[in-house]
Amino acid sequence: MMQEAELYRSLETFVREKKFEDEKKFYNNLKEIQLYSFIFKNNGKSFLCTVQKDDEKEFYPAFTNYNELAMWPSEASDIVKLSFDDLKHILLGDKRNIYGIVINPFGRSIQIESQNLKRMDSIISGMYLERTDGLTDGMYLYYPKEVPAGLKNGINLFLSNNKRKVYGVYLYQAKRNLYEQPHWLFLIEFDDDKISLFSRFAKIVKLYMKPGDVFELVKYSGELKPGGMVRPYIVYKNS
Repeated sequence: MMQEAELYRSLETFVREKKFEDEKKFYNNLKEIQLYSFIFKNNGKSFLCTVQKDDEKEFYPAFTNYNELAMWPSEASDIVKLSFDDLKHILLGDKRNIYGIVINPFGRSIQIESQNLKRMDSIISGMYLERTDGLTDGMYLYYPKEVPAGLKNGINLFLSNNKRKVYGVYLYQAKRNLYEQPHWLFLIEFDDDKISLFSRFAKIVKLYMKPGDVFELVKYSGELKPGGMVRPYIVYKNS
């Protein structure tokens, strides 16, 4: 497990030297360290707590140890153990205007803004997960000409082993305008906790993506129904 001291050392080196390899090392260390955060529940759903920076910008707080956790100023909430990737995937799917992730916000803080997450993923793996605010802005959808090898079997194995309340996974190639390159869009029909599902689902999808691929996770809703004018590729169907 990545040690906290090594994370801060790699950050100091990157800030001092400003070299690509130092930036990559810091991001890799960030992905490996164990983090903790707080959640609250509302109407049976779980949400990550947030903190405000500069009196207006909301961030997900993450803590590297229990001494940092003890600085939390609010009433005790449930503590959840997460990786940085878990936090990132939850942030990308959060409808709230979350500005980024701040590690140890009441101590020696490390602040990662949302706009830097795409660069982080591109540097480490050559691919990234697109942030989505749903499909209300319109989308051009296409039936996939070719599906990544092993993707369907991998997702079916993941969902069958995890006993999650997922009823269907539908795959499109999509564009938000006619000029951009198409990306992968997964439409997921589920009743499960989004915090739990999306971060783990994204990890499985990444195993089958090529460098440079972009993918997007969207919860099934009335905005887009599989089987409409553009048929999807059915990745998973719970019969």
